[in-house]
Amino acid sequence: MNTERTLIDLLKKLMATGAGKPPAVKIGLSPTEINIVDLLVIHRHLTLKDLSRLLELSPPTVSVAVKKMEESGLILKISNSRDKRVTILELSEKAENLFREIEKYRQAKVKKLVSNLNKEEQKLFLHLLDKAVK
Repeated sequence: MNTERTLIDLLKKLMATGAGKPPAVKIGLSPTEINIVDLLVIHRHLTLKDLSRLLELSPPTVSVAVKKMEESGLILKISNSRDKRVTILELSEKAENLFREIEKYRQAKVKKLVSNLNKEEQKLFLHLLDKAVK
């Protein structure tokens, strides 16, 4: 049995698991932009430098994504009152609503993923998945 091939096939099936089209894809968000939304939900206010560090991406790469998100009304830029050279980024209400939709989608996807497993199998699945991604 080729473990790598089997895992690749399972990951393809996982990506195709029901729950409809992801809300972020419907409006054209890239994976980086989705990660930015996730981080701003957690941290509330971040600078471009903070986002670059957390995403482990170059500032120009993050800057392009942030600019696109600002133009589409997902990110607000706020001047730092203590240092005018620093701009604080936060999510708009539109992005907060989108995040709620993304979370509903994620929950539906997970529910579908584990629906054929009993409670003990779900526990084992989560344990093994946690171990695999460490």
